[in-house]
Amino acid sequence: MTSSTNIRRIITKPSNIRQAIHEKVLEAVRKKFPVAGRNFTAKLVNATVKFSELSHGKQSELLLSRHNATDGVYADIDIVENSSGRTVGRLINKRICNIPYYTNRYTLMLDGNEYAVVSQMRTKSGVYTRKRGNDEIESSFNLAKGANFKLIMDPDTGIFKIDILNATLLAVAVLKILGAGGQDILNALGKELAEKNLGQLTDSQLNRARTTLYDKLVRYRKDGPGELVSAEEKDSAIRTYFNGTEIDPETTAITLGKPFSSVGPMSILEAMKKILAVYKGTEDIDERDMLEFQKIHTVEDLLAETIDKSSEITAKLRQRLDKLRLTDGKISDDALGKALAPDTFTRPLRRFITGSSLSRMPSQINPMEFVDTASIITRLGEGAISSDRAVPFGTRAVNYSYMGLIDPIAAPESFKVGIVWSAQRRRQRVLQGGRRLPYGRAHDQTLHRSVR
Repeated sequence: MTSSTNIRRIITKPSNIRQAIHEKVLEAVRKKFPVAGRNFTAKLVNATVKFSELSHGKQSELLLSRHNATDGVYADIDIVENSSGRTVGRLINKRICNIPYYTNRYTLMLDGNEYAVVSQMRTKSGVYTRKRGNDEIESSFNLAKGANFKLIMDPDTGIFKIDILNATLLAVAVLKILGAGGQDILNALGKELAEKNLGQLTDSQLNRARTTLYDKLVRYRKDGPGELVSAEEKDSAIRTYFNGTEIDPETTAITLGKPFSSVGPMSILEAMKKILAVYKGTEDIDERDMLEFQKIHTVEDLLAETIDKSSEITAKLRQRLDKLRLTDGKISDDALGKALAPDTFTRPLRRFITGSSLSRMPSQINPMEFVDTASIITRLGEGAISSDRAVPFGTRAVNYSYMGLIDPIAAPESFKVGIVWSAQRRRQRVLQGGRRLPYGRAHDQTLHRSVR
């Protein structure tokens, strides 16, 4: 396996998965630095993972004694005084994170138990146009960063509205706030529909959209009464918020015909054009369940994401940095060791492995169960769909793009049918970014390997 873990098979050698876990978790730990406290800043100079192979006998001994086996993330860290900029402490080869040992049975060892983490399929960020149950057409803005929302057109009146955070707003009011002009709306909708929508725009509707967006997207992040902020300041803050959103340009290039990396007036106008085209029958709805619009997160992605999204880690490090005190112009190694103890990074990992719905303990009655569990792909769990009852029936169907990756026959006998699958063990390809790899000989033999 190469140093890049972007591409790998779902079912591969456990040693490859172990290496991928080390690389991803190490990358996530690095991203947490530097950490700035009131008086001191912790800067990561160097970090590496140290791994020791455990024999089956040693693993059995640790499991029976309910002890842990871990691989450590070791780092060189400098502590810099904020006021002077000088280095007042340094840790060399300090263990700052414990990664539970990944066995050749596709499991993680923790507290005398073995846990298997299944893979999770998530829809990539993008703009997807679909038909609702009442036959209305809507475009869903599924954002990687920012609040998701939906763009809907009333087929009887031709009025576009935006549903965001339990509020329904006039779409042209939102477009005006984001900087779209009347000519932009006219070009996207045509004269008749543009006049209908702009005719609905009153000062009251504009102020309602402004206040709602500011209160729901901006104000909760800031202190102070919102009524003291001028309309221009609110509009500027709302535009700044939407400029900071993130969306997959590859996905929007397919669904909207143009790549967009954030939400703005032009992406919303393109979605309006797409809805009109679907109503007219000149374009089809988007098949959101196709694999090109999906992203498969395997165990290394989920562990790294746990660290990356943990606000607890940064808060704990800052709290401990603020307790440090200088002694003769330096900070003692003992105080630094306690401030950067491995439990800060390890605790979120332990909580995920023992408490996540994506983690399970194999019964270990049949050895093949280990491989079966490692091949599971689910749409449920943290970061994806919260309940099997929230999954549309269309999503449960077998999609033709699954060929060669998803087993179309193996399925659970429950409400999870169609949302929990098994990966095929032969001729499979997977790219964690969601794109499908070709069946035949791969062009890049470093990343794409033929499977017989």
